[in-house]
Amino acid sequence: MLDEYAHDAAAALTALDGAEKRYPGDIRLARVRAKIYYRKGEHAASLEAFEPIADAFPEDDAIERAFAFREAGISAAETGDLPKARRYFGKAYQAASKVRDHMLPMAAGLMGDCAVIEFQMENHEEALRCTAQALRDGDEINPEAGPREKYCTLILGHMILWMRSQVKGGACKGEDMPIYAGACSNPEPPDEIMERKTPPLLYRWYQLTELEAELGINTGIFSELRKRTAEREIISCEFTLIFSLMSRNIGSVDVDRFCSCLPEYVSKTAFMIKNRENLRNQDTFKPQTGTIQLLEREDWGREPYLGMAQDVILAFQVSAVCSGRSDTRDELAARIDDIEGASSALNPFLERFTSDLSALGNAREVAAKCIGRISDTINPLSPDELFLVTCYLWNWLAYSGFKLLLGPVLADFLAAQWRRVIEAQRFLLNQPMRTVPGIQAALECSQDGVAKMATIVLAAEDAVNGRLSVEMRELLKKSANSADTES
Repeated sequence: MLDEYAHDAAAALTALDGAEKRYPGDIRLARVRAKIYYRKGEHAASLEAFEPIADAFPEDDAIERAFAFREAGISAAETGDLPKARRYFGKAYQAASKVRDHMLPMAAGLMGDCAVIEFQMENHEEALRCTAQALRDGDEINPEAGPREKYCTLILGHMILWMRSQVKGGACKGEDMPIYAGACSNPEPPDEIMERKTPPLLYRWYQLTELEAELGINTGIFSELRKRTAEREIISCEFTLIFSLMSRNIGSVDVDRFCSCLPEYVSKTAFMIKNRENLRNQDTFKPQTGTIQLLEREDWGREPYLGMAQDVILAFQVSAVCSGRSDTRDELAARIDDIEGASSALNPFLERFTSDLSALGNAREVAAKCIGRISDTINPLSPDELFLVTCYLWNWLAYSGFKLLLGPVLADFLAAQWRRVIEAQRFLLNQPMRTVPGIQAALECSQDGVAKMATIVLAAEDAVNGRLSVEMRELLKKSANSADTES
């Protein structure tokens, strides 16, 4: 009473001292002491008071047990003991789950708290499992039933966005809903939370599936999503999801998964291009739903399907070469033969992945030849060849949807080739005393991705026999002076 209503923690602790002398070892008194220290923010002292009674805390009072272990979990996290925090949040969840009718939002939130702690400990697989369980619990909640229900619905979705931002190394929007130990199970959210709109619950499952893909882990979440999209899919989410899945397959140079995803990726990407304006103007809280049909066998040779397939194949091959694998083309061709209608349309393009730069073609065909050339580990590129390759690959990647994924690795790969030229083929460069310092500065610049590639091309032009057109030079300058952004 003295602490909670009179806000006099010192008097409350003095009163407890007297009571504990009369009733030593009393669980209720120890719980009150822990609670007082918790409210004061003295988390080490709160834990010290609570831990002697943790194992003996009565299980028949599920509500009080849930609150007690939640506070202990927060205190443990605040003192830096994340394993202990995870253990206590788990016990709080078990207690809250026994009275789901009254505490479902808190139970779902507590499992979210477990997920946050697991994620902070870099136990990503377990973090995904905990998040999936939190969403299963959360699927039973009506967000319009009250502030706790609305808050739980929103915070679980925001938690997934926070995890994704941590994986990507960027900032997470929503500073008014910060993620911290115990944030997901906040039992007293502000009433103003009811004024917020709630996106479809299915959004959360899409976000979690993308997170699973970004982490390169398979915990069955994709299957969980597909159970929920059997009759309706969120069209815009389907595109971002298939892009995340394909990006994972490209990054891991997984031929089987890549080819399994290829028809769906091409179909959904082409659909997005055709319906870009309608989807861009849709209401986030009432998104377009439906099912995107896979392309027919005769569609593989038509635009935009053919262009989408060629672009993603280029991305895969770049990833393979930059990963030290120059043997994937034949394996890729063999797997594409198994896709109905795809081989006849794509085999001519796959044949472009040769080391011959003499016969060129459109931007994608030229890029394919460049990739074939840099995959030749026996015959090093001459400075003139490397200049053309860097320029042509920039010209493709700068306009590809995979520039953020591949830009850094391709720029580093090409930079290594230019360092080799400076070291081993310096005599083939024009006026090396004058031109090499500029190339070296470009190689060491702080830029990344296509911006760095553009900077290298501009720096190397005077050192080789090739010449850029006025238009190409201006495009490269613009690219070199701007950071890569989301496409």
